[in-house]
Amino acid sequence: YAALWGSTVGFFYILRKFSGDARFLDSGPLLGGVLFIAVSGLFFVAIGVLASSVTRNQSVAGILSCVALATLIIGGNALSDSVWLEQGLLRPAKSAIEYGHVFAHRDDFTRGVIDTRHLLFYISGTVLSLIFSILSVEAKLLHA
Repeated sequence: YAALWGSTVGFFYILRKFSGDARFLDSGPLLGGVLFIAVSGLFFVAIGVLASSVTRNQSVAGILSCVALATLIIGGNALSDSVWLEQGLLRPAKSAIEYGHVFAHRDDFTRGVIDTRHLLFYISGTVLSLIFSILSVEAKLLHA
């Protein structure tokens, strides 16, 4: 995954070389975009690995990972815009949902703002997903 996306970094060099004016290309958003693709891709692939380790059927694993990613990406976007979460007891839930808002992370990274909270979200999510997938495979081996 990283090698495929890493090969596109050369396009920025070519664009900078032939654009004639280096002021047209800001390196912050370029690096932020590449970093977002890398860390979010790691997290999304780790979710797919977790879904694959939970079940023995590839079709079920594919559907499970698609539903989990759609819930994370689209569900987080829909819930972060909802007004009913701003009421009394639900405010902590709203702040937790806004913390995992993928589109807001993408916007920050592509503006060149690299926030360590976003990096921590993706890296910790990747590590936790991989740990749970290892535990799932080991549990299957113990019960087999």
